[in-house]
Amino acid sequence: MINDIQNLKKLQEIDVTIDEIVNESQTLTHEMHTRRKELEKVREQVQTLSRVIEEKESERRKKEQDLKYEEDIVKKWEARLKEIKKQREYQALMFEIAQAKKANAELEEEILKLMEEIEGLKKEHEEITRKLEGMEKEFSEKEKFITERLKHLEEQKAEKERERETLAQSINQQLLSRYNLIRTKRGGVAVVRAWAERCTGCNMNIPPQLYYEVMKNDRVHMCPHCQRILYYEEEQEASGQTNSR
Repeated sequence: MINDIQNLKKLQEIDVTIDEIVNESQTLTHEMHTRRKELEKVREQVQTLSRVIEEKESERRKKEQDLKYEEDIVKKWEARLKEIKKQREYQALMFEIAQAKKANAELEEEILKLMEEIEGLKKEHEEITRKLEGMEKEFSEKEKFITERLKHLEEQKAEKERERETLAQSINQQLLSRYNLIRTKRGGVAVVRAWAERCTGCNMNIPPQLYYEVMKNDRVHMCPHCQRILYYEEEQEASGQTNSR
């Protein structure tokens, strides 16, 4: 039974290590997922800006074509003025020319505003593109590091699982089943030290007689409060094990 308790302590150390490996792997995987989403978001921003700039450029070209067409019409009308003899017809055409020039001036203003808007969009596009390039470089380096780290963690996990399987075979199967159940219900910690008449798992007092029995380390005892498996160890021994880890 003493061996079972010692083996359970070793098993828990292995399980804690496996849990740490799994947690780190999950954290790294989540980090990569988050970084990839951020990268895709910036890529979409660049693509959206490129599309908006092209739409604005197309709108600008259309307005410039419209302006040229209207300016050509005004030139033709101005040329006709020399041929008109009647005062009323002359004044009517002058009015049309004045209205057309006013509309053309407004169209020119729209084109200028579009050009300014396009210039601002291009500047923003350049800034985000530079940001994207930096993010892609950083992501590539981080991805390489995390991929290598995940591979190493997977190898460590496989090694620990083999070690666990070998050790588990040396433990009483009924006790092992109890250990696994307690671990599941108590946050991964099933075996805890009894010290100063307290369970170090839940920090509750242990009845004196039970504490005395636990100190013998000759059979398995459970905490009456949290149901964890108890073992006794002198302060010096526990301190030495902590330091060695």
